[in-house]
Amino acid sequence: MCTCRARPPIRPAQRSKPRWNSPEGWLPRAKATGYVQGLRDMGDVVGLFCTPNQAPLSQVIDVVFVYLEKNPKDRHDTALVLINHALVKAFPCPAKK
Repeated sequence: MCTCRARPPIRPAQRSKPRWNSPEGWLPRAKATGYVQGLRDMGDVVGLFCTPNQAPLSQVIDVVFVYLEKNPKDRHDTALVLINHALVKAFPCPAKK
């Protein structure tokens, strides 16, 4: 007869998530990078914002991170809304004459 005790369940707060900059965080980074790239392409095509052609994707991602750091009160919004706000603010299209 076993006298072992069952291990208590892990609470959500105890679960560890891979850190963004850790080797285990490559998949979340890849997903986020692809999502930002897709929204950048779509926004440029429909004229929501106008990223410079020479702007590398890393710069666009930095713009999104800076926006998130400076606007923590908005983090309840969806990724679509947050990324759009960041890119519209950073790369507005010139006014049409």
